[in-house]
Amino acid sequence: MTDSRAFFSILVAREHPLAPLLKSSIRVRAFAKINLGLNVRARRRDGFHEIFTVYQTIALHDRLTIHLAQSEKGILVRCDDPGIPSGRENLVHRACALWARARHYGGGIKVELEKRIPAGSGLGGGSSDAAAALLGLERLTGDRLGLAARLKLAARLGSDVPLFLWGGRVLGCGRGEEVYPLWDFPRRPCLVVFPTFPVSTAEAYRELDQRSRVARQFAAAAVSDRRKRLNQKPTVRDRRYKGSSCTTTALNLGLTKESKRSNICSFGAWPHFPLEFWGPAENDFEQVVFARWPELAGLKSQLIRAGAETASLTGSGSAVFALFDSAPKMIRASKLIPAHGQVFKTNTLPRDEYERLIF
Repeated sequence: MTDSRAFFSILVAREHPLAPLLKSSIRVRAFAKINLGLNVRARRRDGFHEIFTVYQTIALHDRLTIHLAQSEKGILVRCDDPGIPSGRENLVHRACALWARARHYGGGIKVELEKRIPAGSGLGGGSSDAAAALLGLERLTGDRLGLAARLKLAARLGSDVPLFLWGGRVLGCGRGEEVYPLWDFPRRPCLVVFPTFPVSTAEAYRELDQRSRVARQFAAAAVSDRRKRLNQKPTVRDRRYKGSSCTTTALNLGLTKESKRSNICSFGAWPHFPLEFWGPAENDFEQVVFARWPELAGLKSQLIRAGAETASLTGSGSAVFALFDSAPKMIRASKLIPAHGQVFKTNTLPRDEYERLIF
């Protein structure tokens, strides 16, 4: 009996395929993210926009409890937040369905979801829940996908789902689904303020497109007026205003070449352009979100005046985050913020901690 117990304990420790026979449920943490800068570029043929961003995971998280029932069929997702759909509309449900089809799993899957990351905040809660479901099912069954297959499956669920398979500080290109792990910054206290309203990502993109069209028309009109006054023919420099919403720089050209060459097939490969200069930067969505909700612009300014190293909108909002060089500074800043909905005192989560704390 002693030898038998020792044998099975070794299987569990090594996550051998037989180990799941001893366990039918697992708890998984799904961590939030912030964007350390987000550059929105031209609209692509598939309808998405090309973006360039640096994701950073933070300790704020949801919890998932996943149950497997070999004798049952179907997928059931229950959430403690009545505002979150629990059926097929839930991204966790879609993640479980995709995984079951990919691994030819015919049993039942039940997921209990405890929400703490606000929906519509730009913190990636739904995407993180989906990634956590994929990782939890793999750990629970011992049926592991390869890295490339796992990332492709995540990309089918959403643009920022793949980043949560890495954690830490991650470069996002393409529509956000091409992810490259970066060296981590040291842990930083992080204050997240979520107002009482969400922001629609689709509407934010539409407003950016409209502003981009107006800017291109204005630039083209200015160039045309200059040519008329100087009686000049169009030059290559002039024509660049006609078809692109982005400024042409050496970095843009380098990223474009890399993005076209790598595409979705080389997820996880290291990029071939320098990133040592990259740090927290502006989020392009701020120009449209702050125009509609100026109180968010005021909140960002207030956080910087309170001693934040950097403060920004995350994703398309509506949450605003601030990073500090010490916890006392973060706590003092949190006391200066007037009532703006929910306030979360947390910290950034480097990759090694992220991997250790998921399960």
